[in-house]
Amino acid sequence: MVITPAEARKLTKADEGVVQRVEEEIDEALRNNNLNISVGRFPNEKVREKIITMYRGAGWDVKYVSDQREGDYLSFKGGSGQR
Repeated sequence: MVITPAEARKLTKADEGVVQRVEEEIDEALRNNNLNISVGRFPNEKVREKIITMYRGAGWDVKYVSDQREGDYLSFKGGSGQR
C-alpha cells in the first residue's frame, strides 16, 4: 500500500512512546536548570520536531544545535530570554 507524504510524517506508536519518555526526561532536566538536552536519545527527526513543537507551544524558546564535537542538543530558554 502506498502512503501519502502526510502519513509518512506521522509519528508511529513507538515514536509516540519515545516522545512521552523523552518529555519526562526533559522536564526533569529543566527542573534541575539543565537547559541543554542531548538529542542522542531521539530515534529520528520526527520525534525531535514533535518535542520542539511541544515545548515551543508551552512558551520555551527551543533551538536545535548541531555540534559535531560535543554532540547535537536542544537549547532551551524561557520566553523572556531566561529560564
